[in-house]
Amino acid sequence: MMMSATKLNAFNILFLLLVATACLPGIGAISLRGNHRTSDKQVNPGKTQEADLTNDIQEALVDGSLCTFFEEDGETNPAIDVGLPDKAGEMLPDVSICICELENGKSYELELPSDSRSCKDLMDEGTLQTSVSKITLPKGTLIDPKLETLKLPKGQQLKVHNSKPIDFFHGRSLNYALSVGRKSFLVVKVVAKNNGQTSAVTESDAQLSDSVFGTNSDPLNLKTQFDKCSNGKFNVVPAEYGDQGDPNRIVNGVVTVEVDTDVTQGPRPLANAAIGKLQQMFNLGSQSPKGIMADFFLFALPPDTKVSTSNPTKLMNIAFSDGGGWKSYFRGDVVTHPSFQMHEVGHLLGLGHASESGKAYGDRTGMMGPSYRSDDGPKMCFNGAHMHALGWYESNGIVEINEPPTPGTNVDLVGFPKATGITLIKIVNPLFTTTTNAYKDIYVQFNWKKDYNNDTQESPNTITVVGCLRKTLSWSFLYAKMSSGNVYTQTDFFATGCSLEIKVNSLDATTGVAKATINAVGNACP
Repeated sequence: MMMSATKLNAFNILFLLLVATACLPGIGAISLRGNHRTSDKQVNPGKTQEADLTNDIQEALVDGSLCTFFEEDGETNPAIDVGLPDKAGEMLPDVSICICELENGKSYELELPSDSRSCKDLMDEGTLQTSVSKITLPKGTLIDPKLETLKLPKGQQLKVHNSKPIDFFHGRSLNYALSVGRKSFLVVKVVAKNNGQTSAVTESDAQLSDSVFGTNSDPLNLKTQFDKCSNGKFNVVPAEYGDQGDPNRIVNGVVTVEVDTDVTQGPRPLANAAIGKLQQMFNLGSQSPKGIMADFFLFALPPDTKVSTSNPTKLMNIAFSDGGGWKSYFRGDVVTHPSFQMHEVGHLLGLGHASESGKAYGDRTGMMGPSYRSDDGPKMCFNGAHMHALGWYESNGIVEINEPPTPGTNVDLVGFPKATGITLIKIVNPLFTTTTNAYKDIYVQFNWKKDYNNDTQESPNTITVVGCLRKTLSWSFLYAKMSSGNVYTQTDFFATGCSLEIKVNSLDATTGVAKATINAVGNACP
């Protein structure tokens, strides 16, 4: 049977109207605006294949939309069960994942064209800097919410704006300004709903609040440990938001939201859906909740949350964060464990991992190594490089050496739990330039096993020597753990033929005082 001319024309007209409507700016699109001081770089992706969306739920961003770049610590955290055999050999290397966060607070994995330079290459060269870089997305960029990806079109240039410089010379953490003062935290308990079934962590709002903030006398938590480790300079407070009488009013830093998103879609779709629900509940419109509802957000995701719809049987990493950002993601009850809390918030404050012997989590002297499945510990802080990056002991607790010491410099070091004294020696690597990160500054610390550092998991009551890269995230490397009489030498540290020597003269675990000498040795030394 042939269709009449009248019906055919009406069908064609309707089809053309739908196509034209979809192409109009602002319709079916997310409009983002922003003004930034820019130091622009152009990245040419080169030839690409057309974006291949695996589902028809997609949104087109208008030309010139902005997103903020974040580096996700996409590794597997080797969570250790306290008291059980160590699985250090199973520690995996870090895998950095590129994330783009839109101005509404929702974030997606940035999918670069297959023949472009990799995300890692762009980060290593400084083009992409976590939490600093703003990306102007080219026309035709698409969001695939189910796969949590933001896909770039072919044949377009990626315009990157770096709006503020990184303080490479002083080795400060990326979020140094956020590592001091009163900071509000909001735990978002996400209840996933699908086909009449729900999934969520079993802890109540009150239990979550107590585990994170100690609101019902929990003795060891995010708030108490950060307060002690920072010597009172970093004050974690539970977020409160909403008007009196509002049934959604948030008190004690926890809110529960139900989302129509399945656990198989993965952590970011769940978190994005939760952000959308918060925007509805509190009439935020398209505004990001960051800075309005709280400074930092901890998403407590269901224990059966999967990687993504492309990998619907594998569980997501147990916890991860957007480096230098404001969002951390926890699967199951680990959100109640203080070492996971400290580790992930450390990433938000700009800390990288603490490695040793080629293992990304090898350094167990502080919280940026592995995390521990325990609600009662361990009590410890961060290593010397990370404590310096956070700036908590800057005013009176650091000796900085910028040139070869002649004669040797003698220093009495005290452990961090002591209120006064020199807590850290920083030795600046003179070979460092802002165009290369191959040279590391050296930090010398007495790892005193005492008080809030009483459960340090490696080399208690020794002097530790840690190197740290001057990058957007403070990645550290444990070089040496020394007892009395030990000597550490780094060849050609100051210049060819002039080496760094660190000697431990004495250690006193009772008083928390260690004596060390820093020398420059070699014929080429001044």
